[in-house]
Amino acid sequence: MIKNPKVIEETEISIEDYPICPLSQSKNITEETEVSLLDYWQIIRKRWTLILAILLLSAVSTGIVTFLKPDIFEATVTLMPMEGSSSNLASFIPDSFRPMIDSSMLNGLGGKSNTQKLINILECRTLCEDVARQLNLSTVFSEDPAVPIEWPDTIRGLQGMLTVKDNRQGLVTISVLNTDPALAASIANTYTACLQKFLQENALSLTKKNRLFIEEQLSEYKKKLNDAEEKLTEFQIQKKIVSVDAQAKAAIDAFADIKAQIINKTVELGVAKNFATSNNPEIIRLVEGLRELEKQLNIMEKKQKNMSPSSFPSFEEVPELGVAYMRLKREAGIVEKVYEMLTQQLILARIQEAREELSFQIIDEGIPPDKKIRPRRALSVLLAGVIGLLIGVFLVFFMESIKPTKELL
Repeated sequence: MIKNPKVIEETEISIEDYPICPLSQSKNITEETEVSLLDYWQIIRKRWTLILAILLLSAVSTGIVTFLKPDIFEATVTLMPMEGSSSNLASFIPDSFRPMIDSSMLNGLGGKSNTQKLINILECRTLCEDVARQLNLSTVFSEDPAVPIEWPDTIRGLQGMLTVKDNRQGLVTISVLNTDPALAASIANTYTACLQKFLQENALSLTKKNRLFIEEQLSEYKKKLNDAEEKLTEFQIQKKIVSVDAQAKAAIDAFADIKAQIINKTVELGVAKNFATSNNPEIIRLVEGLRELEKQLNIMEKKQKNMSPSSFPSFEEVPELGVAYMRLKREAGIVEKVYEMLTQQLILARIQEAREELSFQIIDEGIPPDKKIRPRRALSVLLAGVIGLLIGVFLVFFMESIKPTKELL
């Protein structure tokens, strides 16, 4: 079968339509690449003196500058913030009150917050001023001892020397940089001394004020309790009274409970007013609770004889001798309950104060360092030489690149 000649002509493919890169052209590309790299090397060799001059200039100038800079020494003090422990806090609690105290209140005394507090105090301006004043740094920092520098400049200079860090292992490091190693160590050690003094003088925190207030109230009610017990005992001896009936005793106990709660709320209100205003929700809650208890007390004192049998009898129902005895016993019961409540509050206040107490232990004292930390002259010269070499090579290639432009002009 004979094919159509037109179809054969249309399907023929010409070799010229797909040119093939000759082998000689591929070799020329490789040679051009090799020549260009060789040209770069030739450029560097041609201007090696310029590159060397820039390298030496950079290294020598850096060496001169670092040589003229004074040596800087670093003195370091290491502190360990003290952590409160549950065993120490438990010693505050009498055996009779241990069931009333939640054991969770004795836990969670982490030292991390104390660490951050110490760092913040060490970086504060007040402590910096104490150190500068104690070492007379205005004169020490001055070039002319007869003319002290300005106080703000002294503080800024001291703060610039100080670095306080948490090493993430429960320790705080105080680092001081100075050209005089002895002065650097002295400043670091003075910081720890001023820190201890600051903590002692400013330890009157809010929790401590609350604890002192409760202790004052507790001491007062302890005297009242002794007086009330002595009066009751003396009355029993004089009147030869052994006891009263159960209903009278119930009335006394109920009245004593209400009275003790009123006094306890009054103490809580006095403590809360140390840190809150009258518009504070906690103050409003305590005031409303106090009013409610006072209403209950007034109702109890004014009870009439026609009250339901399940209620406590009024004090007028008790014989005259029993009334006098009940009043004395009631007063003693009130004071005793208030004394117990204040004792419990004092324990909780001591626990809270121990939570917020700041103290530390010196692990490493500052000593005059025997080696400088900067300037690192050899490293600086080496880096300057490398940078000078790179700048020189770049400058040489730049000069070579603009050379054909100048020839054309």
